[in-house]
Amino acid sequence: MNYIINKKSFEFTRDFLGCPVQFDNIHLHQLGECMLEDAGAIKSHEQNFYELVYVIFGEGTFVIDGERIDVSEGDVHLLAPGRIHEITTDCKQGFRFAYIGFDFDDEDTDEEMNATKKFYSGCSSHIAKDNGNVYAHIRMLINEWYNESKLSYTVIASLLKCVIIIASRIFKSRETAPANFEFKSNTLGHNVYAILHYIDNNAIDITGVGMVADKFGYTSSYLSRLFKTKVGKSIQDYIIDEKIKVAVGFLEDTNSNVTEIADRLKYSSSQAFCKIFKKRMGCTPSVYRERINAKKF
Repeated sequence: MNYIINKKSFEFTRDFLGCPVQFDNIHLHQLGECMLEDAGAIKSHEQNFYELVYVIFGEGTFVIDGERIDVSEGDVHLLAPGRIHEITTDCKQGFRFAYIGFDFDDEDTDEEMNATKKFYSGCSSHIAKDNGNVYAHIRMLINEWYNESKLSYTVIASLLKCVIIIASRIFKSRETAPANFEFKSNTLGHNVYAILHYIDNNAIDITGVGMVADKFGYTSSYLSRLFKTKVGKSIQDYIIDEKIKVAVGFLEDTNSNVTEIADRLKYSSSQAFCKIFKKRMGCTPSVYRERINAKKF
């Protein structure tokens, strides 16, 4: 296919190329959000700093030093300095992504940040699925720049550090075995919180109560009784509520269709997703999106 360079529906960007802005020990070179149209491309260029890219919706291809990597909604990609990078898309609905370009100064800081710098300095490229936390912080970071009248150095520095550290954790988690949960009867309150925390941060990928039970070494029936007793609602309802929160975010912030959202949330079908959504929200996902869009104009 013959791709058209910079064929974009829109782009919001803040570039500090050649004169990065320093936030504590992080140098910010650029951040923004872009939507490539079908057959659009970002021309091949050499990276001069680290770049984190989050795919908001659509499908595209990152070409890195000649290697093609297909990416889709929810992917977080890290590219290190010195790599040759290009982006293309054949997605009819378009390809929307957010990006942050940064590097670090050489001064030592706190232990956690030093470890994070060490991780980034030792990698060339990483890709992983977001657990919901990376995009949430990128969204807040871009919003802070978009609302320039309320720009806060402290907020930007904090969000920037959060994005960089959280992304490194996701990349690291792909390289290490999952933690084994060893629970004791005298830490029941802590165990319940651990279960809540797990559901809150992994609602997208949870397929049902059995998956959570297996993760924590319980039977489904025991976990269901425990959760109901301690939390006051069924674990099944809690999982559904968290999935609906994520679905609402997709409907409001992306152009993903209902089938794509249902698939992303691990529902067996779009019909099953629509039925549950309507029961919780009082309308179908399509009607909800129409109402949200109507309020914007």
